[in-house]
Amino acid sequence: MLRVSGHNIFALKTGYDHTYSTYAPGLLLTSRVIRYGLEHGMEMLDLMAGKARWKVDWAGELRPHYDVLLFPPTPTGRYAYWVRYGVRQQAKKLPGAVRLASWLRARRLS
Repeated sequence: MLRVSGHNIFALKTGYDHTYSTYAPGLLLTSRVIRYGLEHGMEMLDLMAGKARWKVDWAGELRPHYDVLLFPPTPTGRYAYWVRYGVRQQAKKLPGAVRLASWLRARRLS
């Protein structure tokens, strides 16, 4: 999905299916977006979504991005905030919890 604001193009989300990787649809789409931008006087293409290795293939400079989570001031919003942050902060206070989380994360990645 693309959004255009002024002379900037923002690529909000892309997908990947290994089945079609030999055809490189992502490379083709990105090159078409760049061509469109050049033809229409765009100044910037922001691929967004944090630091991904594939972005370095398109540009030598990575811009920082920040996640902003907003919770409504409702009981549901407060519950969602507490689940997201409150539990995590309280768990960090338990002896060995951080070490256990690191160990579990390492096992999941391997």
